[in-house]
Amino acid sequence: MAIERVLVTGGGGYVGSHAVLALRDAGVPTVVLDNFSAGYRDACADAEIVEGDIRRPDDVARAFARGPFAAILHFAALANIPHSFDDPATCYAVNLTGGLNLLAAARDAGCKAFVFSSSAAVYGPPDVTPIPESHPHRPISPYGFTKSAFERILADYDAA
Repeated sequence: MAIERVLVTGGGGYVGSHAVLALRDAGVPTVVLDNFSAGYRDACADAEIVEGDIRRPDDVARAFARGPFAAILHFAALANIPHSFDDPATCYAVNLTGGLNLLAAARDAGCKAFVFSSSAAVYGPPDVTPIPESHPHRPISPYGFTKSAFERILADYDAA
């Protein structure tokens, strides 16, 4: 039986590249979708690369054409908190619109396994540390808001 493929968005970034390495070491065929605006092509550890942007449905479709995928590991994001205050529109476009594009493509492809990399920024200033996942979301940056909002979007998709 063939091992199913996995799509990793943001596979050229720090977290994504470590996921790609772990998948490679486990013998899992991997496709990376990344625009390499903040990541590195060399970090993709022999994965099949689709250079593109999750904000563009056509780029997402090109990546999904390399499927089918057993799972989507979604690490692509505009993750610079100070920049999210300077340019919230781009932060919303990448982190929300891009994520919605991925969810639509995953739904259309019948892929139900979707792993999202959130952030402690969803909590804002914590009441306690370490921060439990049950801590209320009180983001104080556009970046934190987008991560919190996408967590809610995922919960809504899961409940539908």
